[in-house]
Amino acid sequence: MTTLRTKVTVVCIVLLSAMILIPFTNADWLMFHVDPSHSGAGSDNPSLTTNLLWKYKTGSEVDSSPTVANGVVYVGSDDGNVYALNADDGTKIWNYATGGAIASTAAVDNGVVFVGSDDHNVYALNATSGAQLWSYTTGWWVTSSPTVVNGVVYVGSYDGSLYALDSAIGSKLWSYHTGSAILSSPAVANGVVYVGSWNGNVYALNASTGIQLWSYATGNAVYSSPAIVNGVIYVGSLDGYVYALSVDSGSELWSFNTGYAVYSSPAVAYGIIYVGSYNGNVYALDANSGGKIWNYSTNNAISSSPAVVGNVVYVGSADDNLYALDASSGECLCSYTTGGWVDSSPAVVGDTVYIGSWDGYVYALSGDEVTSSPDPSAIPISTPNPSSSPTPTSTPTSTPTSDSSQTPTPSPSTSPSATPTPMPTSTSSPTATPSSTSTPNTSQSPNPTSTASSSPATSSTSSSSSTTSSQSIKQNLSSDPPPPSSSSSTSTVPEFSGQLIPLLIVVLMIVISFVAIVAKKGAHNKSSSSQHV
Repeated sequence: MTTLRTKVTVVCIVLLSAMILIPFTNADWLMFHVDPSHSGAGSDNPSLTTNLLWKYKTGSEVDSSPTVANGVVYVGSDDGNVYALNADDGTKIWNYATGGAIASTAAVDNGVVFVGSDDHNVYALNATSGAQLWSYTTGWWVTSSPTVVNGVVYVGSYDGSLYALDSAIGSKLWSYHTGSAILSSPAVANGVVYVGSWNGNVYALNASTGIQLWSYATGNAVYSSPAIVNGVIYVGSLDGYVYALSVDSGSELWSFNTGYAVYSSPAVAYGIIYVGSYNGNVYALDANSGGKIWNYSTNNAISSSPAVVGNVVYVGSADDNLYALDASSGECLCSYTTGGWVDSSPAVVGDTVYIGSWDGYVYALSGDEVTSSPDPSAIPISTPNPSSSPTPTSTPTSTPTSDSSQTPTPSPSTSPSATPTPMPTSTSSPTATPSSTSTPNTSQSPNPTSTASSSPATSSTSSSSSTTSSQSIKQNLSSDPPPPSSSSSTSTVPEFSGQLIPLLIVVLMIVISFVAIVAKKGAHNKSSSSQHV
């Protein structure tokens, strides 16, 4: 009897473990940098991006980073459309046309796609049909990427405010005004929202009320989106530094000087920080000390944010390539050349890497699966730091200004022709403003150089204008480097939708096992009774 009970216990443990693990075996990439904390670390097996699975042509540059949910790729384009593409073959399922370019990366939650547009709006779209559910109008462009947690959409705007919106109806719960544009994508962890502002500060806000908990001043504008892992915030700044800050107080734990502006958002895995710099290097830094483990030099600026899956780091470059690097050594495993700057950040699901390019295409790349484990202690294989790198101010000031003259102006050997985002100004002090209305206060908003229509077209049509706000920025501001596509709990929490059938199979197996055990026990008791008689 004891043996039977032991077998039953083992079977139940195995089956219950399978139930727990099944939803995580093919995790989706549901928002910028995969999860609300923007760790940038996926859970699938990596692959070498040697083969083109498919590519889909949009009407303009693709700054937006793909998100993937339930076999569908969602991505924005500078042509003003949000596209839903079949993840297997790239066929278009639907498109929704907004009134402006889309650099914002979509977030998918409970069958709804949330995304920002240069037409000043945040949209909620039905993930299956593309039908608009609601829209919320901010005071200027929305290139920040939404983060959705517990029924709340957190997103920044060029009007200088971070918004918390009800995900069901789009009403404003609260807003917090930083005094300058927010291009950074908010990260959320343990009831706190972390976001960078063009005024040089990183803010920590209460996720429920919007009340400021603390702020930390870097030496220049913060475009990078924070990554929150193990009680530490990792974020880059245009002063050339990558910072590690305490989540509790915002105090600096360490900083690393890349020498050029850091638009890229850090990814964190295995106790290592992976981040790109505008000097063309990808850096691997020790998460505890900030010491450099390795760096890999591409042939041009990096504004793409790395993604780490298994022992592979994926990142795009202005040299038109997507790179796959060994996570422990920095060795280039392979690269794939697109027809334009790879400003978009990779999404990795299953054995496929999805990425956008300035050639207007969305790419799905797949190759040989990589099964080896990373070894962070491996001897670095790296290239020396460029001797020509300038040295920005080593100590961040407590009151940085938003003067664009402070922005570093790197000049990689083959400078891209595209140009950066301007810095809107505002004189109002930061305040958290709870509100039940969906109409924002635009009295403090800067006047944009062009006004896009806030009324979207239907999902079956494409944007009628080929010249957008973000494109005008790239053409008119040639003195500074361009920003990347706006983005970026320590684990990925995938949706359980799409996993119903495997779960039912596991439950059925448990029921069958239980019935068999009961039947066997009944037969055994009956046999024993007959022998006794």
